[in-house]
Amino acid sequence: MATDRPDQRDGVFTVPKGWRQFETGLLNYSRQMDTGHRNETFIWGELNAKYGLTNNIDV
Repeated sequence: MATDRPDQRDGVFTVPKGWRQFETGLLNYSRQMDTGHRNETFIWGELNAKYGLTNNIDV
């Protein structure tokens, strides 16, 4: 199992068969400035869950 954040950067790691992986985020904030325009994004209560169907496939 990897501690990589799949929602931030998709990795090639899968969860072993029968295992579950949960990742949560209380608050995610980003700001982007582009030619005088400001774009702010807030994400509250994010949840990412995976379940291993086989050792090579998860959902």
